[in-house]
Amino acid sequence: MNTAISLILILGIIVYTILKKRDFLSPATTFSIVMLFAFFLHSLQLSKMQTDYGVESLLVVLSALASFWIGSKLSKVVKSKRKKPKYGLNKRRFKTMFYLLFLAVVGSYFVTWVILGAPPLLSKVDRATYFVSGIGTIYLLIDSLSFMAIYDWFGDKILGKKSLLVLLVIVLMMITVSNKFQIFALLCQGLILYNVEKKKVKLKYIALLLLLVLLIFVAFYSYIYDGMYISSDALYLETGMKLPSNLSFLTEPYLYVAYNFDNLFNYMFNVSNVVFGHGYFVIHGLVESANITNFMVPDHQTLDILWSNNLEHWWLTTGTCFKEFYQDFGMFGILFGTGIIGLICGKAYNSVKEHANIFNTYLYTICMVSILFAFFTNNFIAVKTLVNIACMYFVYLVCRERKDENDSKDS
Repeated sequence: MNTAISLILILGIIVYTILKKRDFLSPATTFSIVMLFAFFLHSLQLSKMQTDYGVESLLVVLSALASFWIGSKLSKVVKSKRKKPKYGLNKRRFKTMFYLLFLAVVGSYFVTWVILGAPPLLSKVDRATYFVSGIGTIYLLIDSLSFMAIYDWFGDKILGKKSLLVLLVIVLMMITVSNKFQIFALLCQGLILYNVEKKKVKLKYIALLLLLVLLIFVAFYSYIYDGMYISSDALYLETGMKLPSNLSFLTEPYLYVAYNFDNLFNYMFNVSNVVFGHGYFVIHGLVESANITNFMVPDHQTLDILWSNNLEHWWLTTGTCFKEFYQDFGMFGILFGTGIIGLICGKAYNSVKEHANIFNTYLYTICMVSILFAFFTNNFIAVKTLVNIACMYFVYLVCRERKDENDSKDS
């Protein structure tokens, strides 16, 4: 039943969006399709490791989607009465900030190389441990750098073809660091910025993006991760996949998308000794980065091991964007947290439609990237998200200049 209902809802949303000529990249539409598709794959139960959690699991997902929709609708009600001035982009300062950010990111990449040795692609070290505190935080600004390059290419072309050259350097760094998430995020940035700067994205372009993501995923596990992790064929046998053996290369992509719900529902329905964090898990990244975890939450070690101790498979650790909300406040946390996300994303979407300056556009872009990966993790509360938002706000403050409201383009 879960399979049929989720598939019907997905098709219904797609047909409605096409008939009404709505934007596929509006937050509520995208979030619903992403989460329902991941749940649909989960409900197929293509691995012997998976468990059917029945109608209760469907109700959790539908309730969360309803909360997101309500939050998104409320974003149109919550408006500031104060008229905000509109700003354009100072081209000279934009160039300066772009090149400074480029030097900082590339510099942090090579400093990390000097300290830790060659990156994972070349050294085959565990990519999860390839990080230097402080220097690594600067490297995380690669997301802001890629955004600025794509934003300029689809916009005023202040940098000319240099933006494409920088994007090539960015992709090479991402590949050598073996971080597929960053490459997926870059592709999503391109799709989203095309939707903002050019015209509404059609369904076929989204389908092509998904196909490209799948190809990159397979390429990473077939070549880049070769020697780091278990092979696709071995994983296919170990996980008891119910696919033909000639499709064993789909094992990782399937589990990457579908198994997050298994982890979440196992924790919700099978774990009896749950201790809620009351906000700890939502701010965990911040307090850990500030090295004040022991001061803020003395018993954090007890909280930290609850999730890991109840994982059925140690190498599958994520639990969708609902995980931290549930760990902190249970089902109420999922409903309230998802509603707040809906409100924020709706607000960002409305702002970029009213005035697509560089900061509004970045907020919308990072919200949409986070939505596209909501089946996997909660990127909204990640430290790297907050760091990049702070970086782009600083860029906006430096580069903005007062613009006549009658100008044809708001940058």
